[in-house]
Amino acid sequence: MSKSPEELARIIDEMNAKIARMDAQAQQTEAQHRAERKELEQEMHALRTSSAGAGMQPMMGMPGMPPMPGMPPMPGMMPGLMPGMPMGMPGMPGMQPTPGQDAAGGQQQMMMMLMPMMQNPATAPMAMQMMQMMQPMMMQGQQPMPGFGAPPAMMPTPAPAPAPAPAPASSDSLKSSSVSSKPVPTSSARGGTLAGSGSAVAQLQALEKEKKELASRSLSASNAAASASKIASIKAAGVARQETGVDLCIVMDCTGSMGSYIEAAKNTMVTVVEQAREKFNVQLRVSFVGYRDFCDSVRFEVHDFVGGDEIASVVQLLRGCQASGGGDAPEDVAGGLEKALGMSWSSNIRLLVHVADAPAHGSEYHDGVHDDHDGPQNPDPAQMMAALGQKKVAYYFFKINSYTDKMIGKLRAAHKNSRREFKVMELGSDINMFADLMLGSIASASRAAGVTLPPSAATASTSSSSAAFSHY
Repeated sequence: MSKSPEELARIIDEMNAKIARMDAQAQQTEAQHRAERKELEQEMHALRTSSAGAGMQPMMGMPGMPPMPGMPPMPGMMPGLMPGMPMGMPGMPGMQPTPGQDAAGGQQQMMMMLMPMMQNPATAPMAMQMMQMMQPMMMQGQQPMPGFGAPPAMMPTPAPAPAPAPAPASSDSLKSSSVSSKPVPTSSARGGTLAGSGSAVAQLQALEKEKKELASRSLSASNAAASASKIASIKAAGVARQETGVDLCIVMDCTGSMGSYIEAAKNTMVTVVEQAREKFNVQLRVSFVGYRDFCDSVRFEVHDFVGGDEIASVVQLLRGCQASGGGDAPEDVAGGLEKALGMSWSSNIRLLVHVADAPAHGSEYHDGVHDDHDGPQNPDPAQMMAALGQKKVAYYFFKINSYTDKMIGKLRAAHKNSRREFKVMELGSDINMFADLMLGSIASASRAAGVTLPPSAATASTSSSSAAFSHY
């Protein structure tokens, strides 16, 4: 169903508004992803710094380190690991045990050294590993350290901070492009989960993986928004082309008496096509049907609709078309209209230009001329015209003489319910008017369909155009 220019403008405005909304949503999504990516990078930097300096944390007994409340510093305690630790871990060079110090005492001193590390989330995993290595020896008849209760291996790891509740998503963000619905963990949730992994390397690997997934989702959101915008633009352009497209079908009697008119069509078709496209600014498609009579060996010459540079193939067919045959006075008009009905009509503006100097067969279409095929026709020209009217095809007849008057009256009655134009253009013997009448027909059909032609369309044809345009 055709649309008015106002409806077309409204459709295009709605599409543009939708594109703007999708672009805004894509920008919002990308901003959120950039913020989350920055937060991840900051956490990764902090973890790398903590991992590099884990072995340099202040420990009890080091110079400048105050002792823990209620516990005096161990005599002779130096930085490093004590002899006698499991797994064969050696002490620092020059490290000597305090006189009277046994293996158990060294383990207790080491446990007290690890306590500050347990209080630091960045070094807690490393301290846990060291405590776990010392656990077998502590469990072999060792008593808990005074004032510390259970063995250090049983001490709970500090609980991670609770993750903040995510903000409720807006309806617009839920409608956004194809971003994955998998929730992205907040920085607090990530920190709490990764702190229990027991390895700074594992934390870094997990953050790297999450960063890549986040970047992938951000790229998908951006690509989806760009694709939707492009599709909407293509659809809008397609609607605009359909509304301003013109299907022009030329149906011509090609019998012997039509030689001069066929020549005029050959010589002017290129000009007609160029001016219709350039000055009327319409998307033109052209087809051709040449018909003769039942007795002719070449009864039809047909070319379906083509547009753009392919219209040259229709012009080439016209140039090879010769006026010949005909037999009796009437011609196979019904066959020509039937071929035109079978064309691939698709544009909003549909126009059939019929050029003929003889009526159709059947006494109801002419006034007593010699007819070798009188009586009911199959197909019937009026039925073909009614079917063309149902396809919303406008009909322009280029009249050469009065022999076709009765046929025109019959075809007009069959076409009246189409709500499309039915016009008779006086061509007569002046073949120079052919191009003007053709351009005038295209302009008239376009305006009747609601297309506003540019001002140059008024001067699109030659000086003789005033005679052609006076009929519409």
